[in-house]
Amino acid sequence: MSDSKISNFIKGSAILVLANMMIKAINFFLLPLYTKYLTPTELGISDSITNVTAILMPILMLGLDSAFSAFYFDERTEEHKSKVFNTSLITLIVAGITPFIIAIFSKDISLWLFNTEKHQILVAVSLITISFNLWYTPYALHARMENRMLLFAAVNVSASLLMIASNIVFVSVMQLGAFALILSSALVQLFQLLAYLVFLPKLFKYKEYDKALLHRMLKYSIPLIPTAIAAWFLNLSDRYFLLHYFSAAEVGIYGIGARFSSLLSVLSNAVFTAYTTFAFDKKDDEDAKYQYKRVLSFYYMILMIICIIVTMWGKEIIELMSNSAYGAAYLLLPGLLFGQVMYGVSVIVGYGLSFTKRTNYILAANVIGALLNIVLNILLIPSFGPEAAAYTTYIGYFVMAILLYVFGQKFYPCDYGIVKLIISNVGVIGLVSFMNHYEMGLGLRVLLTVATLALMSIFYRDVIKDIFVIFRRIKRKIRG
Repeated sequence: MSDSKISNFIKGSAILVLANMMIKAINFFLLPLYTKYLTPTELGISDSITNVTAILMPILMLGLDSAFSAFYFDERTEEHKSKVFNTSLITLIVAGITPFIIAIFSKDISLWLFNTEKHQILVAVSLITISFNLWYTPYALHARMENRMLLFAAVNVSASLLMIASNIVFVSVMQLGAFALILSSALVQLFQLLAYLVFLPKLFKYKEYDKALLHRMLKYSIPLIPTAIAAWFLNLSDRYFLLHYFSAAEVGIYGIGARFSSLLSVLSNAVFTAYTTFAFDKKDDEDAKYQYKRVLSFYYMILMIICIIVTMWGKEIIELMSNSAYGAAYLLLPGLLFGQVMYGVSVIVGYGLSFTKRTNYILAANVIGALLNIVLNILLIPSFGPEAAAYTTYIGYFVMAILLYVFGQKFYPCDYGIVKLIISNVGVIGLVSFMNHYEMGLGLRVLLTVATLALMSIFYRDVIKDIFVIFRRIKRKIRG
């Protein structure tokens, strides 16, 4: 594979990063507005409902989002691609009816979560939001697989702008409290569905539904459903434990820490979106494995730089971005941010299992990571609260990444430089955790930050060289 192909991948990622980074940054810097008008309890109620109802998403998706990518290029014909799209869409249209049915019992769900019925409307709206998400997913996947990144980015940017505007109106103007963010999310998901229907009106063809193809896709994807459920437990179940052992206020504080990890998820989601097409389309190329290592190293290096800066100066950043009620959130940043890094690593090193359709190993890694996370949550959260929840999430993702790497090497060997990655990751999070619990002078903290960044640059000097090569090419193009 030539460097031009890796450049195409970078270009696809860059379009998505640039399209989302500015909007997400604006939304992120509106955090002081949200924390001014939303108490930790209100934010905790909103997050608890959103996160609990989110477990329906992987169940009703049936793993078809992964199957879509895996089967789309099996035959290079428009007829086959249309069958993959319409078979997935029609199946998800039917599945999307389920949240409307469950919404009938929203009063009982509210009682279960909060011992009160007054949040039943919030539960119902959150459930219906899942249906909108299911229905537009095949359209978004089609845009990605066809490399229509500008369309994909345009819809995402527009949706993000709507999210920002609606959050401002519902949070600060109308002051809807816990309902504000849930209502905004519903509007945004509905908007994305309508946008894709407007821009891609001719894709839906019910005659292209293929029952035999669905059977093959489900055979591939059904094992992924437990995987996705396990991923939910690993990523979101800690909120329920916090709600159970403490209160919605602790969930709200945890939610502020989790929102800081969205800085990494912007980059991660852009890379994963572009990488799916890149990886499946190029997996048979002669130097594919070398390019996969380059992608992981570049991705890991960038995320670690962000993590080092944000976590080492997390206390000051949290104080700047929120009010005193959320001050303890800085202690959560190392576990949450470095956990996001290890999640990203697990996704990339696990692609070999997707190439070889060994999804049972992906399931095993996710289940083990989730079970470990749950056990640690039960043991540690009652005594150590939200900080324990953050670090158990990190441990779960760390173990999952190692397992996916080991399993992947069995069927699709690829030198990802995993030892160097583990040493750097564990070393940095250990240092940051120490810094967060012991008072240090400004000069020493600056020195440690600079030294850590320098060591990362030495560890990943090949990435630094690649960055300089890319900049030189851009410079030549500008001049030429």
